[in-house]
Amino acid sequence: MRGIGRSETLTGHEEPRNSRAFRETVMTGKRVLPVLFLLCLSLIFPGEEGQGGESSFFSLQVVREPGGSCLLNRPVRAGDRFYLEYTHSSDLTPVRDTFVIDEGGGIRIVSEEYDWYGAGLEFQSHGGRTVRFEEKKTVVTLDRPMDPFYLRVGRTANHVLTVGGKAYPLKTIAEGGDRVRIFAVAEEKPGRKDVP
Repeated sequence: MRGIGRSETLTGHEEPRNSRAFRETVMTGKRVLPVLFLLCLSLIFPGEEGQGGESSFFSLQVVREPGGSCLLNRPVRAGDRFYLEYTHSSDLTPVRDTFVIDEGGGIRIVSEEYDWYGAGLEFQSHGGRTVRFEEKKTVVTLDRPMDPFYLRVGRTANHVLTVGGKAYPLKTIAEGGDRVRIFAVAEEKPGRKDVP
């Protein structure tokens, strides 16, 4: 019985050189794997063109009103979430609101979580809201624009704004009772210096 040579196929016919080189490249992945890896990365992390260009970069700002002095300025992108946690003023229970930056730089509240009951908080499913109960938490899912988004910094609420994984207690940048506005501003380039 004759063995199969290096340039023969299983049928015993000679294989063209280019075909063999192609098969070796595909089989070993010498050239294909790096290209596939880069292609996968470009799909997972698209460049600025895939994210709507430079308009997808924003600065999330907290500004004292009236007066307009900037108290906090953090870089964000469209689709980023940030959180506002505080203590409910009458029930003294924790509340956590989740917000998202939309493609145009608007702020939308997408959920609110609180202990079983909170006076003045959402409690019924209607008008685009759904309410579900998870163990001892009430979770309200909604999608409501927050423009303008004004907030009175509580004296006892201990508001904490979390942006990009970093928590900012609002009483460290403003006085209890101050009125602030939270909004996003389009940025030309990411990575600029931030205020606090």
